[in-house]
Amino acid sequence: MNRLTSILVVAVVGFALMWCPVASAQSGPDSGTEREAQLVNLDFPGGSVVDYVAALRKAVRDVNIVVMPAAQDLEVPPVQLQSVGLGSALQLIQGRFNPDERTVVEIEVADVSVYEDGEGAVWRVSAEIHRRGRPSSMETRVWCVADLRDTDTPPEAVLTAVETAVGLLAEDYPPAEIRFHEATGLIIARGHREQVGAIDQVLDELRGNRKRAQTSEESKETQEQAEELKRLIDERGREVAELSEQILQLKAGLREREIVIRELQSRQAQ
Repeated sequence: MNRLTSILVVAVVGFALMWCPVASAQSGPDSGTEREAQLVNLDFPGGSVVDYVAALRKAVRDVNIVVMPAAQDLEVPPVQLQSVGLGSALQLIQGRFNPDERTVVEIEVADVSVYEDGEGAVWRVSAEIHRRGRPSSMETRVWCVADLRDTDTPPEAVLTAVETAVGLLAEDYPPAEIRFHEATGLIIARGHREQVGAIDQVLDELRGNRKRAQTSEESKETQEQAEELKRLIDERGREVAELSEQILQLKAGLREREIVIRELQSRQAQ
């Protein structure tokens, strides 16, 4: 018996003890007094479904119970029963259960008797186990790195950085598959989610470095433009100052000429 089946039947019996299952819908007309009198007193120490059925056979005379192969290895925990009908004792292990996110188990207990004269009861215990695939830890991802390609960062450099980061996880996971499609600038990788995450981090850091470099370059260019503008302003300021001085000199010359003109006009008048 495996751990999965043990967990399953523990859950089955736990739920069954909280509600009283109804008798099988297939019970026939002779399912009354004779079989109701077959009450079960049982102290079961735990074991497989086959062990549980064997204990029931010892507790109840002339009982026919067939356990189908899929149900035989399912485990039943310790059970104590006092004056319980055989059908109820069997239906403790009936139901549909999800012991984990990947497994669905259906256990059915059915009375398959035809009930002809003198016929004893016949019970069948069957099970269906449906297992879904284990959630994969592998991922396939695609990144576009066309924005990272320039003369300072050739495609080979980007790919080498990615492979170096994934290589650091080589002892923990199988090798990842990494491909670079140069025409489109795509990196395609398949690996464990940790390896894929490492590629994400590398490309984010490369983009961060590029952005910081662009910001620094833009800041340097802005500083140079500011310095050039200041130089031009200073130069224009000097030119304005020189023009102002020339204007002042011209005004002074005009005043002197006006004085001379007035003196000449005064002499002529005399």
